[in-house]
Amino acid sequence: MRISRGLIIIIFSIIFLLTAVVIFLYDQGFFPEEWLAGFFKENKTIQAPISRGENEITVEEQIETATYESPAGFAFDYNKNFILDEHPEDTVNYANIDLTIPNKRGIINITVNDTKFKDINEWVVNDKLAASGSQLDTQIAGLAAKKVILPDSGGQVLAAFIDADQVLYLISMKPEKEDKFWSKNLEIILSSFALIPFEGEEEGSSRLLETGSAGSSKSDEEGAIYLPEEVIE
Repeated sequence: MRISRGLIIIIFSIIFLLTAVVIFLYDQGFFPEEWLAGFFKENKTIQAPISRGENEITVEEQIETATYESPAGFAFDYNKNFILDEHPEDTVNYANIDLTIPNKRGIINITVNDTKFKDINEWVVNDKLAASGSQLDTQIAGLAAKKVILPDSGGQVLAAFIDADQVLYLISMKPEKEDKFWSKNLEIILSSFALIPFEGEEEGSSRLLETGSAGSSKSDEEGAIYLPEEVIE
């Protein structure tokens, strides 16, 4: 009995379509992994832990830091690989600092200027951009502060506080997309941010009361900050 070429084509077409449907349903999660565990068991590859000697390698990411002190009366630690642009052409703000890094899109900006708002709670309600985001209470330099996560912004974050002289310190992060790299480096800046005396200011001034000190980030040695441990998989 001879099978016609048309019938062969139909049979192979049906097999192809059924295979495509099964693959699609598997990708969509319709099949529990245990159903197909036996089928894929022979071909499954398990990546063994990379080891050095007898120990499994873990990554405790170390970021070398430097400390920046501004004549405007504040200081913070930052990743020493960052490039700082202090915008000397800016004559409006007390400080306007961009922190960027080569080959990595994104920016952290620190802007310091006078504000009409008497405290950070008033600012977060009345600032149009801050009011649009999810707000978290925090502390920066030992003072009450707000951290704001902006919606649909790819991970953009604002962090701000107002000192006793009614000066607003705004630290903003604009990554190209949500990226742990930028979040970790923002936290280094925020956790070490401190108010320091500007020229002619007394150390006991009201602006400096109840504040932290520069370089307060947890580190095992000077100039190095260790971030949470990760395991290479």
